[in-house]
Amino acid sequence: MNDELQRLYKLGMRRMFIIGAAPLGCCPVLRGKDECDALANYMSAQYNIKVASLLRDKYPDMLYSLFDPSIALLDYFQRPEANGYAVVDAACCGLGGKKNAMFSCTPASSLCNNRTNHVFWDFVHPTEITAQKLTAIAFHGSAPFVTPRNVGQLCPM
Repeated sequence: MNDELQRLYKLGMRRMFIIGAAPLGCCPVLRGKDECDALANYMSAQYNIKVASLLRDKYPDMLYSLFDPSIALLDYFQRPEANGYAVVDAACCGLGGKKNAMFSCTPASSLCNNRTNHVFWDFVHPTEITAQKLTAIAFHGSAPFVTPRNVGQLCPM
């Protein structure tokens, strides 16, 4: 990521919205029987820490918004009903396996009855409702979800 940031910085970029890594170990394709994959989540968290440090230390004059979706998503997984979800560990659209996540969503896939109560659309991507919730946090939220400013503050209309 540093090489790409350096290249963009040299081209004059001084404003940027960056989305950190989600807790990849909680995606249906990587999730174990009843738990998230701890190693995958650790690697996602370390990536987010490194990106935050890189931005803070090497680009102090850049205006940016760094959104960490992990915090919100982990809350969705730990408190599903409070966040409007019934299913946090399986794909709404997919095929195979215990989590409906062996294969991507295709016309031959099985489809859930209510995609608004699922966190995941397929083996790794969020449903529309989850994406809407995360986008609202990125645009209007505050620390620790989005730092040092949200997208609304970065790009006021």
